[in-house]
Amino acid sequence: MIVYLNKSDRDRLMGELNDEQREFLQDSLKRGKRTYYANFIARLKANKGNDLSEQAILDEMTQWELVDYIDGGMVTDELKCECGKSLRYQYIVQNNKTGKVLRFGITHFEQHTGFPPHIAKDVVKGLQEVDLEMDEVLSKWENGWKPSFDLVYTELLPREIQRQLSLGLPLTNRQEEKAKDIIREFIKKQAEEERGLERKNLEQELSSLHVPEVDSPLNPIIQKAVFYYFNLYGASNLEGLCEWLLQMELIGGERYVTGKLKAQIEVAKYIEALVQRGYFSRTGEKLKWVYVLN
Repeated sequence: MIVYLNKSDRDRLMGELNDEQREFLQDSLKRGKRTYYANFIARLKANKGNDLSEQAILDEMTQWELVDYIDGGMVTDELKCECGKSLRYQYIVQNNKTGKVLRFGITHFEQHTGFPPHIAKDVVKGLQEVDLEMDEVLSKWENGWKPSFDLVYTELLPREIQRQLSLGLPLTNRQEEKAKDIIREFIKKQAEEERGLERKNLEQELSSLHVPEVDSPLNPIIQKAVFYYFNLYGASNLEGLCEWLLQMELIGGERYVTGKLKAQIEVAKYIEALVQRGYFSRTGEKLKWVYVLN
């Protein structure tokens, strides 16, 4: 949901923040605008066509760098547009080729930089979206925002997000999704490492385990793993056994539309052969057997 704050609400909420929070948001806003502008110019440079006249226009446009953004707190004569109008928000750009510096309000961006209207419109839209992110933070702060992830993982996050959280400031939706992606990736990697260690330990255990010979398409490692599993857990149905074998990466993960693992068929045949030979017994209903190692 996009949050739009009017000027009075934005100023009121900024005034309710402490000095550190306010300074952080103002600096973040400035960095966000400069980053957006720099990335926009980089995309323009990367997308130059073969038309010489178009290249000349782009060469001229991409000389301009956004060097500063100032919020005067109110419309003030100390911040002026090139046209002479007093401003509250002033954008300062510099031409890297000539060194010329221009100061203006966002509505005069096109006029003073010479950007074609459609490109100037995209730049202005992007810069204003940075403002919307600050509105989002302020609105969430007013409404008592709580993170949707466990703060125990805070140290995994980028420093700016860590700092923002430490100041008691909410994250934008974009930042929160980024944080959750980082945490999910960490948890996934951690789980993979744990499974790898468990698999290594399992292989060591299985190397010394002796099981009865049974005519089965299951390879000997899987056969040993079945006995190891029941020694470990005591009793289980086929689904539980097969999900564990899958977790240990001993069987494939292909499934039927019902969700049942296709490998379960051969595992079931193997277990039933062991039941017939007295190594296992079963309880419960047919097709829902619970197997127990005798």
